[in-house]
Formats: sequence, C-alpha cells, structure tokens
Amino acid sequence: MDDLKTIPVPIPRQDALATVEGSPKAVAAHDKDAWVGLFAEFSVIEDPVGSRPNLSGIFDARSGRRGDAAHRRFYDTFIAPNKIEFHVERDVVCGTHVVRDLDIEITMAPTVVVRTPMHLVYELCEESGELRIRRLNAHWEMLPMVGRLMAQGPSAWAIVAALWRRQLANLGVSGTAGFAAGMRSVGKAGKRVVADLAGAVRRGDAAAAAALFADGATGIEAPYGHPPLSPRRFVDEGAVRFTPTKTLASGATVSASLEIETDTGTHGGVGFFELDRASRLIDRVRLYWEP
Repeated sequence: MDDLKTIPVPIPRQDALATVEGSPKAVAAHDKDAWVGLFAEFSVIEDPVGSRPNLSGIFDARSGRRGDAAHRRFYDTFIAPNKIEFHVERDVVCGTHVVRDLDIEITMAPTVVVRTPMHLVYELCEESGELRIRRLNAHWEMLPMVGRLMAQGPSAWAIVAALWRRQLANLGVSGTAGFAAGMRSVGKAGKRVVADLAGAVRRGDAAAAAALFADGATGIEAPYGHPPLSPRRFVDEGAVRFTPTKTLASGATVSASLEIETDTGTHGGVGFFELDRASRLIDRVRLYWEP
C-alpha cells in the first residue's frame, strides 16, 4: 500500500474521465490486461451491487496466490464472451468519484441483445504515479435483465445456460452463488421510500423526511464530499430539492437519476440511497451533481 496516495481533490475533470473511459475502451478491444490494469492493486468490484464483491490484492484461494485473479475471472466470465457498448447519458465528477448514468448494451449472439439501465460509481486513487480505480460499484437490476434476456426465446436460453456453466467453471459453486445474491434487493419498497423522501423535501416537511431515516443514520451528503446533514436540517435549509427519474434497486441501495434544483439552477445528477434491508429505512444518502 506504500504507493497508494491521497490525490488532490477535486481531480481535474478531464483526468478523471480519461481514467474511467479506459474501461469501455478496453472492453471494446477485448483487452483483458488493459482492463485489469485500470484497477489499483487493492481494489473492489461490486457488479452488481448486492452480489459478492470481487477483491484484488488479497490471497485468492482459487488461484492459490495474492493478486488480481478475481478481477481476471470476472473479465473471463462476464466480459470476454460478449460485445459490450456503453451508452453514457451523463458523467458527474465529485472529489475522487466519477458517476456514470448510462445504459449498457450487451450483444451475446447476433440475435441476442439486451440493454440494461445502470449507474456506475468509480472511486479513483493514485498508485505508482497514475490514476487507478480503487472501487467500482455497478448499480443495475439483475432480475429484470434476466427477464428481458429470457423473453428473446430459445437462442437466449442456450446462452443463459452457457453463462451459468461458465460461472461454475470460473467462479466455482460459492462464487456463482455469491453472484446470484445480486438478485435480492430492496425492490419496489425501497424505490417508494426514495420517492417519499423526494416528496417530503419538496413539500418542506422535515418531520416526514426524518421519519424515513433509521436511527443513527449518516444523513444526506449534498453534494457528495460535503459534511452530511440530518434530514431535518437538509429540509429546513431548503437549498436542494430533487426529482427522481430513472430508479434502480441493487442490493440494499436505490440509485436514481435526478433533476436537482438549487439556488444556482437545475442540474442533472445521480443519487444513492442506502437502506436498512429489514426496516427499509434510509441509512445514508449521497447526491452527486456538478454546478
């Protein structure tokens, strides 16, 4: 970890985006070494959020050594067999984070194509003098994606069966089960909580907003990188209002494309609402936008 340094905040926008853009470029070129090389020695991939994370830099039982084997297996399983295109609607740079609001189009066979709405969060760091990805969180909904795929008929069913066989070969039973855990999410109930919070903020109802948060919740970071505010203070200050458009439930988090209103105007942004799975109350809110 000696080469892992704190980098200036904010990172120059063009540098942050150039680093992140390395991912779709490597994916399009089917260059596994370039893709894996984007990540820091100690890094995390959660794809989708809610599934078991892939960890680099720790001892890996399947390879029998410390290194990036988990990231390489992820590439071999989910990226290598497919043509993947990134359709980016918006990039937001806040501090060391880049958030992408996008759809990903996956061509698994000439007649089998699936398009998946997604929010990506890249946390960047400096390692050996270069920007690297320390954490990648991919927020997308697995069950709807599988449903869209299966609706394409027998040719898609064969591809799904091949994917599960490839997962078992590359990830083992435990790793396959860990990926399948991404099917569980806070779902429609979590999305309703986010809609209720947006409504309470817009009405200026601090009590209703506070009632949506769990005891000991971190609060609302608006924008990300600023000290968190309690829901009551956030509403009482009235400086930020938001309207969710595209919402996705991934694990215990609801991500949302947002129209954000501030005293400087209306901005496009993305929000992440982390919920307690049992109570469906909010633990933390991170709002991302650029003035």
